[in-house]
Amino acid sequence: MKELGTTRWAGYLMAISGGLLWAIGGAVGQYLFETNTITTNWLIPIRLLIAGVLFLLLAKAGGEEVTSVCRSKKDLPRLTLYAVFGVAASQYSFYACIEYANVAFSTVMCYTCTVFIMVWCIFRERRRPKFYETAAVLCVVVGVFACATHFDLSCFSVSPFALVMGLTCGVTATINTLSPADLITRHGLLSVMGWGMLLGGAVAALLFRPWTIQARVDGPLIWGMAFIILGGTILAFTFYMRGIRLVGPIAGNVLSATEPVGAVVISVLILGVAFTVYDFLGFVLILLTVPLIAIGQNREEKAKTQ
Repeated sequence: MKELGTTRWAGYLMAISGGLLWAIGGAVGQYLFETNTITTNWLIPIRLLIAGVLFLLLAKAGGEEVTSVCRSKKDLPRLTLYAVFGVAASQYSFYACIEYANVAFSTVMCYTCTVFIMVWCIFRERRRPKFYETAAVLCVVVGVFACATHFDLSCFSVSPFALVMGLTCGVTATINTLSPADLITRHGLLSVMGWGMLLGGAVAALLFRPWTIQARVDGPLIWGMAFIILGGTILAFTFYMRGIRLVGPIAGNVLSATEPVGAVVISVLILGVAFTVYDFLGFVLILLTVPLIAIGQNREEKAKTQ
């Protein structure tokens, strides 16, 4: 019994650590945008290509058959769609939102994917939304409105492009979460992730041609990119996935909310971003959807088992 409790606490710690590493990775990205000449068009192809290779090496070391998904005529088109519209699109919109706004706003907007996933499930099951689902949608709508306008319809409080990228991140993060499920079951988690990043990075490189962007290669850029790739991608994903295996997806999803909370704290204390009471209200309303949906689903599961 004591060992079970220790294992669960280890899962909590891993899930929280994964969320915090994602937040720090986003903050490092904002720092590089502010102090270097790089843009999202440069960062995303480089990050995805290197991280994709590393994930495939980890998959090979773990005994996965890394080429099986590419040899499958049935799964290769699905892998390509996941890589482009899931991995590459979600990462690009996330960092573009950081570049044109800040890491806190981008991270919180990304968490609207919880509601997009819920809405997709409602349409797929062809049923009416439940009370907690309706409440979650209202929280997101009011929260985004508060962040974007500060309840003043005469102007935006953030760049319209940043707002579009934030909402795009929520939609594409939904694709990134839902689309690879069958692929992972058949071909392995690390292999699918690795190929998704590698193919997505290749498409991004062809579109944005990072070699034409003059990056100032110095110590901060090298160390920053190293952390974004290793800490904010490899370690963050590994910790989070291991954590939810120990505590379950519902608890893991709630604990991963340390990412936007950490992003807000880092933005205020380290990056010097100034937020208004309307921003914090919007953040709270959007993040409230995570425990709201988790508690509602948990009660449904308990009711089914009784």
